[in-house]
Amino acid sequence: MGTSAEYQIELRGVAGSDLALILAWRSDREIMQYLPSASEKLTWEEHEEYWRKAYHRDWMIDQVFGCYLLAPHRSIGIVHIIPGTGEVGIIIGAKSLWGKGIATKALTLMLEKAKEYALTKEKVWAAIHPENIASQKAFTKVGFVNTHEPGRNGQERWKLK
Repeated sequence: MGTSAEYQIELRGVAGSDLALILAWRSDREIMQYLPSASEKLTWEEHEEYWRKAYHRDWMIDQVFGCYLLAPHRSIGIVHIIPGTGEVGIIIGAKSLWGKGIATKALTLMLEKAKEYALTKEKVWAAIHPENIASQKAFTKVGFVNTHEPGRNGQERWKLK
């Protein structure tokens, strides 16, 4: 496949029809290897219950968006932002698109969403595992720097410059 310029993506809310694919991504060790929840084994019922609760709260503590390739139209990942804390995160589940600039595009779109939540660049941050070179590259391209402050589960805290 081609370069980042050849791919158009959009972010939209996660739909019920996305849940099976998201569970498949969460069950793939290669996709999840650098994330704190990598060792969690969820049943369909647990996964579905998490998403049901997440979208039926009186107030949302986080906002999760599906990342969709426009042509051909398909779900390729998820990104999130937690307005209360400013944390952003990403999973590109479509491994065939790794290294194609999709994460950078998705993060750029997510940072636009951060503005909608009145999050200044001083409040936006990410937790990245020190061995996750692909995420480090994508976050660096959109303006993040490693603060070298410890994060949870061996991750390091990254902030926007």
